Amino acid sequence: MSHSLSHNRAAWILLAAGTAAAAALSIRGRPVPAPTAEAGGVEATTVPVLLAAESLQRFEIQPGFRVELVAAEPMIEAPVTAAFDEHGRLWVAEMRTYMPNIEGTGELEPRNRILILEDTDGDGGMDRSTVFADDLVLPRGVAPCHGGALVIEPPHLLFFEDTDGDGKADRRRQLLDGFGGRENPEHAGNSLVYGIDNWWELSQHNVRVWFDGTEVRTQKTPTVGQWGVTRDDDGRLYYTPNSNPLLADLFPKQYAGREGVKGSVTGIAENIAKDGTTWPAIPTPTVNRGYREGTLRADGTLVSVTSACGPAMFRSAAFGDDFRNDVFICEPAGQLVKRLKVEPKGDSFNAFNVYGDTEFLRSTDERFRPVNALVGPDGNLYLLDMYRGLIQHRTYLTPHLREITRLRGMESPINCGRVWRVVREGAGPVTGKMPGACSDEELVEMLDDPRGWWRDTAQRLLVERRSAAAAKALAGTIAENADSGGRITPGQMWTLHGLGMLGPELLAACWRAGDAAVRAAALRIAESAVEPGTLEAMIGEAVGDDALCVQGALSVGEVKDAAVRVGVAVEFYRRHAGKRLVRSALRTSTAGHEFDVLGALMEEPTWPGDGDGRQVVRELCDAVLGSTPENRVRLAEFAGDLALARDARAELVLDRFTSRLRVDSQDPEVLELSGEPRSWVAAIDEQVPGATAMRRCLDLFKWPGHEPVRAERIVRDLTAAEWDQYLAGKQVFASICAACHQSEGQGSPGVAPTLVKSPIANGPAGRMARVVLHGLEGGYMPGGGSWGVMPPPNIPETSRLAAVMTYVRRSWGNTGDPVTPAFVARIRQQTRDRAKPWTRDELNGVKE
Repeated sequence: MSHSLSHNRAAWILLAAGTAAAAALSIRGRPVPAPTAEAGGVEATTVPVLLAAESLQRFEIQPGFRVELVAAEPMIEAPVTAAFDEHGRLWVAEMRTYMPNIEGTGELEPRNRILILEDTDGDGGMDRSTVFADDLVLPRGVAPCHGGALVIEPPHLLFFEDTDGDGKADRRRQLLDGFGGRENPEHAGNSLVYGIDNWWELSQHNVRVWFDGTEVRTQKTPTVGQWGVTRDDDGRLYYTPNSNPLLADLFPKQYAGREGVKGSVTGIAENIAKDGTTWPAIPTPTVNRGYREGTLRADGTLVSVTSACGPAMFRSAAFGDDFRNDVFICEPAGQLVKRLKVEPKGDSFNAFNVYGDTEFLRSTDERFRPVNALVGPDGNLYLLDMYRGLIQHRTYLTPHLREITRLRGMESPINCGRVWRVVREGAGPVTGKMPGACSDEELVEMLDDPRGWWRDTAQRLLVERRSAAAAKALAGTIAENADSGGRITPGQMWTLHGLGMLGPELLAACWRAGDAAVRAAALRIAESAVEPGTLEAMIGEAVGDDALCVQGALSVGEVKDAAVRVGVAVEFYRRHAGKRLVRSALRTSTAGHEFDVLGALMEEPTWPGDGDGRQVVRELCDAVLGSTPENRVRLAEFAGDLALARDARAELVLDRFTSRLRVDSQDPEVLELSGEPRSWVAAIDEQVPGATAMRRCLDLFKWPGHEPVRAERIVRDLTAAEWDQYLAGKQVFASICAACHQSEGQGSPGVAPTLVKSPIANGPAGRMARVVLHGLEGGYMPGGGSWGVMPPPNIPETSRLAAVMTYVRRSWGNTGDPVTPAFVARIRQQTRDRAKPWTRDELNGVKE
């Protein structure tokens, strides 16, 4: 099936800076019309649907650049994610049934497709569209590989294969399940980016994937990001979850997915862009929470990112060296694309808008909806434009936006879609063979190409082809450069490792001759080394190397002998206690063994001798208290022994008990132990310093045969009817709430906070009822993170709201009373005039 772009040939107009059109749309200081007083200041008018050629004229772009049309409807519709294959063809996932109307009915119809777009005549525009796979339900990821493509079609990861070379899939395999995205497309696993270590990385999913065309493996990761993910030359991942312009993983996130690691991990999904200020070209009335004070300026334009998505790390020199490693992010609610400069800052990064009070690209077409960006083989920036009015999903659609969408005629059409390309003026065409036409030897040379897409594609193809000749040639190149002081790259090493040919001698050569990035890669590869002692020896060197200490601390967790692992971790803590990323890395490496590490550290009587060491004690104690009853009683015994010895360090440990148990609050926590902490009791009996605080904690301890004296509020059992309601709420939570808050209520970095022990979940039911009815804003920063605004879920039924509240208030250790539909109905009636989210200060005044 093919479509021609001939009807849009007139749209091949280049918008060059300096032309009369560009001058008419000045990029700075252009006056914008004020909103009318109708419908709360929103103009009652139908927003025009522009042809691609007309929409092209509406772009404002920085001087020296132009926008070109690559493809448009009817060739494509509703593009949401895409990837270039080794032949330069663009594979596009269409979400044609996304929000087909303001109610979202019909969204799950299997009418979506994966397209392959080709430019057969070399003029820069796609002129052939082939349906590779169709009859899909809301596809959200595509990655060409192994003669076919990986496709995320919730709830599955599929592999579609083209066995006869006609560009159409004729074989379909289900590789994995567990992907969300049907009930709530905004919050579920999506995107597939080929990582530096030959694994496929995803956004907002709890695993990453290795696939060799036949076998599939997974590795657990934290769930971070929202829509889209990108990577830099060193393999770091970056995300853009809505109100946070840019998050970064400062080390590979699979380490934070290790068994026993709980909660968020410092360095994963770190917010590196503190300022999300936006500068749209026109008023932006169709913002979901535009009614909220501070969302729109007086001129009606969006103040800050609210739907940031689709990031693209610019690993290309096509725009000039100043653009290399900048990140472009899409903001469909503001009809713009931001350029963020990413610069090192201490042990992290700082990302900021390059242009101050304007943007890299913006449009005066209110239906321009950029949702994803990528860098093509030509080194230029490509933008996927869903081109529609309503972009917000029904799950979070506010009555405010519902009304404005209808008022402005933005509910339809939904069958449009464009792909745009941003080009630097004067840039010449890319010449030479595509990677897919290259020999193995040519691909080996391409691994040192300065352009990121070419290196990544060469690496993937070499690993897929599994050529012994290529492996031998690459091994020879690495060995020669190691001996001569030539350049070795992590990509070369990971490629050879993917081919199974990076042996111990060559790995040792890379370790000796490489720079910090190469040595870090060698450490990671050594984690799977078969030579006994290889990893331990390299970690031993990394302890004293400031450039390698984080990766060294991460690799500690792969040391097989537990006693050795603890001993090495102690050495890292002693040398690098002041480095937060080393402490975070060691937390993942010693999960389950924190007490052993703490005990070994404190065998030295003078340790900790400073604030950094005391922070280590706090973190290790907190980890133990959050683990098992067996470990908790060991820590309590340890604290008691210190107290009996009149060791001043007992106060440090005791402080963590009192903090965890909230002994001074009106809602203290009971701590379950596996047995009696005899030394703790003995210390109280001897009236050691701190005995009073120890007594107060003892009153909250629980072990077999011993109940706490100061018990928490008695939590009654649920009745049969309440249990049925709880189970119904569990289903509601899984389909709507878990996308942000995760299946166990643990939250997601940069997206949503934990519900475990949440004051709102455990407090008066009226507080939580108000949140689910109207949303929550302000002060939403547990753990120091910014969580933006929680919108109210789109659950109109009072019974379902009561059910999900009951489930949350009685799960994960929460102890709130169940909630009745009548109670929710009463709060709904009392707050019926509420038109904005609640703040924490307001909720604190709610006592029912």
